[in-house]
Amino acid sequence: MSRDRIFGLGAAVAVVALTFALEPKLARGVLSLAFVQATLVTAVPYVLAALGGAITERAGVIDLALEAKLLFGAFAAAAVAYATDSAYLGVAGGALAGMAIAALQLGCALRLGADQVIVGVALNLLALGGTRFLLQALFGEGANSPPCPGFGDAILANPIVWIAVLASIGVPIAVARTRWGLRLRAAGDRPDALVAVGVARRPRPRFAAGSPAARSPARAARSCRCRSTASSPTCRRAAATSCSR
Repeated sequence: MSRDRIFGLGAAVAVVALTFALEPKLARGVLSLAFVQATLVTAVPYVLAALGGAITERAGVIDLALEAKLLFGAFAAAAVAYATDSAYLGVAGGALAGMAIAALQLGCALRLGADQVIVGVALNLLALGGTRFLLQALFGEGANSPPCPGFGDAILANPIVWIAVLASIGVPIAVARTRWGLRLRAAGDRPDALVAVGVARRPRPRFAAGSPAARSPARAARSCRCRSTASSPTCRRAAATSCSR
């Protein structure tokens, strides 16, 4: 750890300690079990969204639409849970809504060639107003959904908390240590290497990985006529780079 990081960490600890010393009531509230429980439950959706954004960014796509995925996912989860009286179906509906927004984002950015930053900001604005409109249209209230089944404020009995914990451990390991992670990183860093080794020679696999360079591998494939044998010198260098990473 560098000296600057150690200094910053020490300064943060000193500020927190001084604050607690001057405000004992604040310290008791922050260190209470109820506060910790509420913090963990509130952090779960943000943890899952951050992990998804990290995967997308690692694949090479600028993902500014996390808020849109959260808002539309929350709306879909509440609406499905209210309609089916099932919290588990609500979770499935929220996940499908997030996947639909991600597909729309990648379709605009990769297939249509739109600017990724503009697409992300536009989706966030659409979600900000669209979810309120849908709430007003379906439930007659634009601020909140009616009460629907959920998992409550419990931590140990909440399956989404455990999913977030397992994902926080598993996703970094998968990205760094697995073949899927290698191809994901190559899709963002060296898409031509994937083409050279014959993993993906058309834009469609890049669309699934979320790479912004979907058209670049296709052009490289057409120019080099690459196959898994990597016949040209350029393709051989890309293949060697992919194998060494």
